[in-house]
Amino acid sequence: MQGIAALPTVVSLAASVHAGAAAPACKAFPGSASWPSIASWDKLNDTLGGRLLTPVPPAAVCHPEQATYNADACTTLTQQWTSFDFHTRDPVSIMWEQFSNDTCLPDPKYPCSASGYPPYVVNATTPEHVQAGVNFARENDVRLVVKGTGHDDNGRSIAPFALSIWTHHMQDIAHHRGEFKFAGSNKRIKGNAITVGAGVQMYDVYTATAKNGETIVGGGGKSVGLGGYITGGGHSILAARYGLAADNVLQMEMVTPGGDFLTINEDQNRDLFWAMRGGGGSTFGVITSFTLKTHPSPKIAFANWYAVAAAESPVAFDVIAYVLSQFPSLMDKGVSGYFYVARDTPNPIPSPELPETITGVLGGFMLQDVSDGDKLQALLKPLNDTINARWNGTAHILQQTVLYDSFLDWFNVNYDQGVAGANLYRASRLVGRKALTGDVKALAEAYKAATEAGGAITAYLVAGEGVRNAKPQGGANAVNPAWRSAYIQSLTGVAYAPFNKTAEDEVIRALDKSLQPLKKLTPNSGAYINEGFLFEKDWQKTFWGDNYQRLLKIKKKVDPKNVFVKHGEMFEFPDGLRMGQLFDLFFAMVYLEPAVGIHDAFVEWKLPVLTWKDQACTCDDALETSSATSHKDAKKKQDWDIAIEETYHSDDVPDACTHSLMRPESYEHKCMDRSGCTYITRRRASIRWMFQSEDFVDGFMAFGTTMEDRAHFVEKEFARLKIETTAAAAEM
Repeated sequence: MQGIAALPTVVSLAASVHAGAAAPACKAFPGSASWPSIASWDKLNDTLGGRLLTPVPPAAVCHPEQATYNADACTTLTQQWTSFDFHTRDPVSIMWEQFSNDTCLPDPKYPCSASGYPPYVVNATTPEHVQAGVNFARENDVRLVVKGTGHDDNGRSIAPFALSIWTHHMQDIAHHRGEFKFAGSNKRIKGNAITVGAGVQMYDVYTATAKNGETIVGGGGKSVGLGGYITGGGHSILAARYGLAADNVLQMEMVTPGGDFLTINEDQNRDLFWAMRGGGGSTFGVITSFTLKTHPSPKIAFANWYAVAAAESPVAFDVIAYVLSQFPSLMDKGVSGYFYVARDTPNPIPSPELPETITGVLGGFMLQDVSDGDKLQALLKPLNDTINARWNGTAHILQQTVLYDSFLDWFNVNYDQGVAGANLYRASRLVGRKALTGDVKALAEAYKAATEAGGAITAYLVAGEGVRNAKPQGGANAVNPAWRSAYIQSLTGVAYAPFNKTAEDEVIRALDKSLQPLKKLTPNSGAYINEGFLFEKDWQKTFWGDNYQRLLKIKKKVDPKNVFVKHGEMFEFPDGLRMGQLFDLFFAMVYLEPAVGIHDAFVEWKLPVLTWKDQACTCDDALETSSATSHKDAKKKQDWDIAIEETYHSDDVPDACTHSLMRPESYEHKCMDRSGCTYITRRRASIRWMFQSEDFVDGFMAFGTTMEDRAHFVEKEFARLKIETTAAAAEM
């Protein structure tokens, strides 16, 4: 069993650094008193029948210093790294690398360690496997995460020093023909349905239902898993007709934080059934199966449609705003679609008649249950005629209508073919009729601003009448109420280079700024939690609206021990704990010099900037903000180490998490891990941390808004800190 118990090198280092630390009220970490023993992990593996994995980061094959290095395997991995499918097949890999803190990328010039990934993974195939994992995490205070496919834009499927439950192999599919009977009830619902395991991906369900001439309300990506998709709401090009994916759920099976295996529906466990449809994933428990309504697969007319102008045209966004303003009326007539507003982008269809770079609206309109394109052409004619008349010679329309015999035929051509394996943040907004059809000038300015960060923003026709009039089982669900008045969902995203904190900060700032005019135009709306802005200030209203308080109440009831918590949480408890949102504060173990010393130039210094609400802080204190800066100069790092060594004046470590505020005169320092728990450590160790006194925190946050400004402040304050800590140590 040595293979199961042996952790990656960085974890062993962490254990040695933190030996003797105890924090009984906090999530365990290697070396803490509550971290499970080797025998405990071995026992869990026996309970699971050998299904406890200790995965190595997949990109380790590209790093010569790693035991799994293999040049040929690296070539294959590098070719597949941008593929969604590759990351879904790996037990720990994810789509967006910032959530692993870039701890092991394929490029060997960067450092590689396992510290950003869960060291243990339950390879679940049955609900009993899930129960064993949940119970182990709860009983041992180990952080718990759930990974289906790794598509999570919120980073909820990964965490360091965690036990991960991997549902990828829960692949059962069962069809229900004619009617479905609810568990624990004599109630039956007429119509066809399908029950799928938590590991079944979107394309699997589409192909399974297509055999019966049916489909489900599903997403646009082949490898998207149903778990996170449905628990967040689930938009779809079919939603404009049938409602969101969460509106089409008949029943679920799940494992609760207490380890109970439940069937939830409108007649039993009603609160959980309500919350699990839209309230967010990895929050109330682990889904093991869904039962969903199926719908007849429609014949489809799909018009690939562009309205573009020259990139520098002063009327380009007037054209865009007019097109957007017509979407509600088209959707009321049964049209749905996927579009994006592009700014100053190469023309995807080069033509002598068209400019090389364009600004405009590009995408496609869908009309269902038609055998030819005539009806769709008639619906689009007023739109086309107005553009041609109003902007004759300035705006250009391209349209090509294609007919498909089934939804699967359409999907096979038009599925999401985006790329993964990058560092990327997103932001989105739900936009309703009033915003789209009211002040068209303001609409033009809002979408112009929204394209400034990433060059494009979507306009998905995925809501409207079908979502507004949806009748979910039980009468309601936890889907953001903003969906019920929305017509389109607009989403933008920006990628940035790894190990570049300045670029990351600029992306976050630019995304926030770019959506402000659209938010102003939609003051009573919100955003889709699965594609939301992680740094959203008004997150309660934006992601959950009036449902938030009920969700919070249910969360406290079903998970009183916080088995499911996230770094930088989004459900707030009385002391400020928040559930679901990830801020980029990483457990500083990532920056242990032995783990990254091979590429020392890329060591990044992360500065946890903490603000405490009370005179005493506990494990549940909120992380109000976080910042970081990079210092590559070896002399500066050496000076910082010396001062930190001088600051640690004893080996005493408190045996509980509760402690007083940092006092400048004694320089007790706090480190924060990703579970939101703080520890005072005064041990001498070669840890790459930078700690702050109260004065430092206040000054750091007050001094400047850029990381460059704050870096200068850090250097100046560190010189002062070094002098004062030396003096304080001498007095003791």
